[in-house]
Amino acid sequence: MSDQVPYPKGNLPAPLSAFIGRKPEIAAIGRALRREPLVTLTGVGGVGKTRLAVQAATAVRSRFPDGIWLVELAELQSDDLVARAVADAVGLREQALRPLVEILADFLTGKQLLLILDSCERLLTGTADLVASLTAAVPGLRLLATSRQPLALPSEHVLALAPLPVRAHPTPGGDGRDEELDDAVRLFLDRAASSGPDSVPAPHQLDAVRDLCVRLDGIPLAIELAAARLHLLSVEQIDAMLEDRFRLLANHTRGAPPRHHTLRAAIGWSHELCTPSERLLWARLSVFTAPFDVEAAEAVCSDAHLPQEDIPGALKELVGKSILIQDGSGEHPYLRMLDTVREYGHTWLQELGDEDRLADRHAAFYLRLARQAESAWSGPEQLAWYARMTSEHPHIRAALEHLLTHPGRGREALELAARMWFMWIACGRLREGRLYLDRALRLDVAPCRERTRALWTCGWIASVQVDAAGATPYLEEAVAAADALDDPEAATHALQWSGQVAFLGGDWDGAITLLTRAVAQHDPHAPLNPGPLPARIALAAAWLARARTDRAVAVLSEARAMCTASGEIWMRSHLDWLTAQADRARGHFSAAIARTRDALWVQHAFHDVIGVAVTLEVLAGLQASLLEADRAAHLLGAARNLRNTYAVSVTGAPFLASIRTQATTTARDQLGSGAFERAFNEGALMDMPEAVAYALNAPLTPPPPAPIAYRRPLSATEVAVAQQVAIGLSDEAIAVRLRLDARAVGDRVRDILATLGLADREELAGWAAWRWPTSTSS
Repeated sequence: MSDQVPYPKGNLPAPLSAFIGRKPEIAAIGRALRREPLVTLTGVGGVGKTRLAVQAATAVRSRFPDGIWLVELAELQSDDLVARAVADAVGLREQALRPLVEILADFLTGKQLLLILDSCERLLTGTADLVASLTAAVPGLRLLATSRQPLALPSEHVLALAPLPVRAHPTPGGDGRDEELDDAVRLFLDRAASSGPDSVPAPHQLDAVRDLCVRLDGIPLAIELAAARLHLLSVEQIDAMLEDRFRLLANHTRGAPPRHHTLRAAIGWSHELCTPSERLLWARLSVFTAPFDVEAAEAVCSDAHLPQEDIPGALKELVGKSILIQDGSGEHPYLRMLDTVREYGHTWLQELGDEDRLADRHAAFYLRLARQAESAWSGPEQLAWYARMTSEHPHIRAALEHLLTHPGRGREALELAARMWFMWIACGRLREGRLYLDRALRLDVAPCRERTRALWTCGWIASVQVDAAGATPYLEEAVAAADALDDPEAATHALQWSGQVAFLGGDWDGAITLLTRAVAQHDPHAPLNPGPLPARIALAAAWLARARTDRAVAVLSEARAMCTASGEIWMRSHLDWLTAQADRARGHFSAAIARTRDALWVQHAFHDVIGVAVTLEVLAGLQASLLEADRAAHLLGAARNLRNTYAVSVTGAPFLASIRTQATTTARDQLGSGAFERAFNEGALMDMPEAVAYALNAPLTPPPPAPIAYRRPLSATEVAVAQQVAIGLSDEAIAVRLRLDARAVGDRVRDILATLGLADREELAGWAAWRWPTSTSS
């Protein structure tokens, strides 16, 4: 077995500020998680349920060797998406047609992990149904939920979260030392200090701070909003202004719970202290249910009443007033709102009668972004686009839901669902993509090019799922529609994916015929994906299946030249494992192993589970042929685990099954059945990062950065500099080679590091060597 250390498991966010108090609650949560399958933290909005859940989970991290996973439900709009959100959080990109709850249960069985389900109140029914199913199917599973109301399940242990303690009359004789202060006061002082040294209240103002915290009922969000204004107002001024706000609310909202009054007062007071432009932007930003960047805010929220050039400044002011939270730093930070703050803004958006218009603008922006991403997908910034579109995925979902549920938007839904093919197929979201495409196709049945595109895209997805029966009707309808609309590009795509269906079904000759025609018909100037490149790769696979290695190598060489010219790396990884099969047939084992390892790096970076599983089996066959049967058996076990975990099917794909069968037979013959089974079962314990690290026989450092914020593409000069760094040249040597000033090279390197989020030249060298293996190998 590999002794490499896998990635730290879990996805808990790094804290943006100090966590204050709550020691008894943290201890109570820890005790409850030892006994109960489901612990639910309840409480009013703004009371700090999410921060406490994360802090309490961090305190018991050692109990969960398989990780702690935060599932954010606030951004979802449908109960049907709850299971998918859990799968996404734990990295489970399901591929097959089995019910997702069953796949999740299989994945979680035997693992010691903790799921944090955050903001369950929005989708209470869907969350409760999923939790009931999982706890029944997975003994030992632990879940920590946050919700404004319980899930009402028999297995639920509810902990009602009270506000932070604050005494109206502190113990006489105290001297104001920090350990004597109530948690609410400590929170206020901590957040005041973050606004600058001039904002910290003087010792003689502690009583005023305490009075203010009492007035705010110890609600953390209310306290933080008040503390954020200390750079402009004194504690006494804040207290007086809040008194007016309380009086106003009491006259208009009689009967509401007192703490509801408190939070509305604090948020409403913050709203009143904003400028008119900031208030308008706050309302419009409520259309974003997940983190967003400045570009999106400008595109969606600007108009004649709120000019685009005013938005960056207004965003900065809203961050300073704690209305927005900034995640990340640098040139491309992402911004978000706490749920309670967003809800307040959304009520104003509804009052303005602007909700649908802003949702339309939101959907239009993400449709434009999908077009841009698809256009750039086959180029040198493919991985950066993967990173960006992964972070934008919640907004793509929201846009699709809006388009699918509002009359007259069906054609846009078809286009968006189809243009996101790279996310569905390359990045392991087959099931989700097919569901959205099916919904769009049922919604809008009028003949149009967008519908034809959605048809062949859906057929493509079904073929990758090895679902020939499902793929064929889509592709047949696409052919008929393409002929009726005189759309030769769509006709070629339908022909191409029909060829892939034939290949996966074992009809090698039929596949070769169809794919040869598709290759000939593709516009040579069309984007490589989803057109000429995958057509050639599928054709090469068919030639390999027919044992025509010479023909396969010729087609693969054409495809490799396309990849090299464009900078495409995802389809190149599939080209690499196919070329490795050809190398093996010709006895070139060292080259074949190098290619499979190159492929694994890329496939893991894109979370291409199908690619990783197949490539592990290709590598197993190679190592078995080199009498490394023990390693081969471990790899086969790891591949089997991936197929089972992610529901990847090779049933009905004879070529792929034959790779596994041949490797298994060779390794078993060398080891004997007993030793083979032991090694196989050890390999089956590895998750995907561990399996890839084992296959590479090296520590698996994180793949090239996939930041939450989109990194701008490197310029041509920066690319050249990065490639020279990768081969070990100094700034002076790079300057000579590229005819630049040595100082300018140093500046370029620093810019590249900042853009990519890398720490030093060593990380840059590793990144560039991975990113451009051909260019950095000499």
